[in-house]
Amino acid sequence: MNAALKTILAILLIGGAAYGVMHFVSGAGDPPPLSTNPDDSGDAPDKPAPDAVTADGTGPKHGGNDSTGRTEVTAGGSDTTSLPQGLRGRCVTANGAPVPGVEVVLRKAIAGGFFGIIVQQRQGLGNPPIGSAVTGDDGVFEIGIPSPSSEALELWLMSDTTIDKRLEVAKIESQIWHDFGDQVVEPGAVLYGRVTDSKTGRSIEAATVSAKNPMNSGVAPPPSREDGSTATTDESGYYRIENLAPGTLLTSATAEGYATFNDHEARVNLEGHTEYNIELTAGLSISGIVVDEKGTPIPGAELSVVCLSTKTPLRVDLRAGRDGKFTAEGLVDAPFQINATAPGFMRATVQPVDAGTDDEQIVMEKQGGIRVTVRGSGGRAINRFSYSVMRWFPQPGGKGQFGPAYDVPGRTVTARDLDADHAFEISGINPGEYAVLIEAQGYAKTRSDRFKVGSNEPSDLVTVQMHTGGRLTGTVMGPDGKPMAGVTVSTMQNNYVEIPIFAGLQQMMPTEITKLSVQTNQNGQYRLDTLAAGTYQLKFSHPDAFDKFVRDVTVVDEQTADVPAMRLERGTRVFGTVMVDGKPTAGVKVSIGNAATAIAPGSQNGQAALFERFNAEAITNEHGEYQFARRVPPGEYTLRAGRTQGNPLMIMLDFTRSEQNITFGGQDEFEYSPNILTGPR
Repeated sequence: MNAALKTILAILLIGGAAYGVMHFVSGAGDPPPLSTNPDDSGDAPDKPAPDAVTADGTGPKHGGNDSTGRTEVTAGGSDTTSLPQGLRGRCVTANGAPVPGVEVVLRKAIAGGFFGIIVQQRQGLGNPPIGSAVTGDDGVFEIGIPSPSSEALELWLMSDTTIDKRLEVAKIESQIWHDFGDQVVEPGAVLYGRVTDSKTGRSIEAATVSAKNPMNSGVAPPPSREDGSTATTDESGYYRIENLAPGTLLTSATAEGYATFNDHEARVNLEGHTEYNIELTAGLSISGIVVDEKGTPIPGAELSVVCLSTKTPLRVDLRAGRDGKFTAEGLVDAPFQINATAPGFMRATVQPVDAGTDDEQIVMEKQGGIRVTVRGSGGRAINRFSYSVMRWFPQPGGKGQFGPAYDVPGRTVTARDLDADHAFEISGINPGEYAVLIEAQGYAKTRSDRFKVGSNEPSDLVTVQMHTGGRLTGTVMGPDGKPMAGVTVSTMQNNYVEIPIFAGLQQMMPTEITKLSVQTNQNGQYRLDTLAAGTYQLKFSHPDAFDKFVRDVTVVDEQTADVPAMRLERGTRVFGTVMVDGKPTAGVKVSIGNAATAIAPGSQNGQAALFERFNAEAITNEHGEYQFARRVPPGEYTLRAGRTQGNPLMIMLDFTRSEQNITFGGQDEFEYSPNILTGPR
C-alpha cells in the first residue's frame, strides 16, 4: 500500500468515526414524517420528460422555504454593502458565464473539525449565519459585516441547480473588503422519478423526497441542509432534484398515511439524469402514554422511535402531548425501540415494540439531585459561583476517576438563586457517585468531596470549602539568551496534545486544573496565581519563536513553586501562495505535521514522541496567500494543501497531490507554494 493510499484511508477512518460518534452523541437521525394531504387521481398519466418538472413542481426559487430545504437568511434584515468591511465575489460557470440566484451564506467555521462539531451537537449550540446575499444577473455577491473577525469563517454558495460549494475564510480585516474573485459553481447531478402506492400503483401527490450525499453533508452540512436537498411531488407523483453532488445517496420519502421510505443505494453522476422511482407502503403506528412510577402522565416527553432492523434505517422523533399520550406514525411492519426523555426523569428505553401497538406504556423514573453551598475564608458564604458536575467512573481494585457528566449542564449561580441556607439545588442527576467543581472569584477552582445521588430521594446538602490555590513563577529567555518580554505563558492539562482535529474534544472535557494565561514583563518574568492544586503543562508562545511546552509541573495549595528558566528558540516561518491549476485560490487549507518516520529528539517512547509532535493549519486568503500563526521547530515535516469545498474526497486527493516532505534545521523562513493540478494524473 503506497503512502498516498494510507493517507486517504486514515482520513476516511477518522471521518467515519467522527460521523458515527456525532450521531451517537446528538441522537441525530431521520426526520419524522411530514404531514401532507395526497389526493389520488387514479391511473398514472404519461411520464413527462426529465426537464418538465422542477424541484417543487412550479419552477426554481431563491430565498424563503424553497425546494432544496433552505430558509432565507439576511444580516440583520438590511443592506450590508455600506459596512466598512466584508467580502465579495462572483459565481460563474466553468466557461466564465455569471450564475444568478446563488444564495451565499457566511457563518463561523466550527473549531476543532470533526470533534468540534461533536461538541456543538452535545451542547445544543446553533451556528446562525453572520450574513447572506443572493447573486444578481451578473453573478456578483457582497456581504458586509459590522466588525472585523479574526475567527475562521466559512462561505457557502448554494442554489437549486448547482452543487453546494464551501470556502474557508481565514479572517475579515478591519476596513477591508476582501475580493474572492470568480468562484466556479458546478451544475448538480439530477435525480428525478415518481412516488407511487406499492399496492395500487397510484401516484402520491405532496410526498416529500430528500436526498443527500453523506460524504458531502454528513459531518458539517450546509446551512439548513441537515436533511439534504428536498422536493415535493406534483399531482402526478413526480419530483426532481437538480443540485446533488455525484455519488451514492441517502434518500428518503414521506407522505401522510404511508411508511417512511429510506434507502442508501441511489447513485447519481454528472453525465446524465438518474431516474429513481419510489414505492411507499401503507404506514403503521405505535401509540401509548408516558407516565411516572405512580402512573401520573408526563407531559411533553420527547420520544425517538427507532427501527431495530438494520435493513430498515427508520427513526421517528416526536413529543408526547399534555396528557402524556403519543402516536408515532409512518412506521414499517417491524419491531422498534422507544427512547423517552423528560426533564427531571431518567432516560427510559422500551424494546421491542411492534408497529401497530396502540397501548404501550412507558414508565420513567425520577432523577435525584443535590443542594450545594459554597464557603470561602472563615466559612463565609459565597453568593456567586459557577459549577460543573463530574461523575465518578469506578475501576477494578477500588480505583476510579472523574469524568464529565454531560447530561447535567453547569451554569453560573447568583444570590437570587440561593435559598435561606445559601444553597443552590442541582436537579436532573441520575443515580450514581459525583463531585462538583466550583469556580469563584478570588479562589482557585475547587472540587467537592465525592457524594452519592439516589433516585427520587430528597436532595442532600453538599458543602464546598474553597481553596486559595497555589502559585507558579518563572523567567523566559529569548533566542539571544536575554530576558524576553511579551511571552504568553498558558496552563494546560498535563496530558493534552495540540493537534488541530482534537481541539474540539478539549472543549468537551471539564478539567480540574485552572486555565490561565499571562505575559512576561520586561524582565522576562511571569507569575500564575490562584491555581488549583494538581499537575500542569505550561505552554510558552511568542511570535518570534516556536512554542515550547513543559509538563509535570506540580501545584500545591498555598505554596509557590519556581519553574526552571525557559529559553525559546526562533524556528522557521512558513508561508506561501497556493494555486489550483495555476491560479491563486482562496479557502485552501494548508497543514504541516511531523513526517510519519520522524521521531522527536529526546523521545524515549511513543507517548513522549506524541507530546513532541508539531501540527498546524492555515487557510489561504482571497489572494491564495497564507502563513502559519506559529513558527516551526527543527525537525522532519510533511506539508499538504487541499480545497475545503464540502467534499472530503477532494481534500484527500489534493493532499496527496501537493504533499512535500521537508527538514527544518534552523532556516528563518521557508516558502511552500504548491500548484494543485485537478486534471487526471
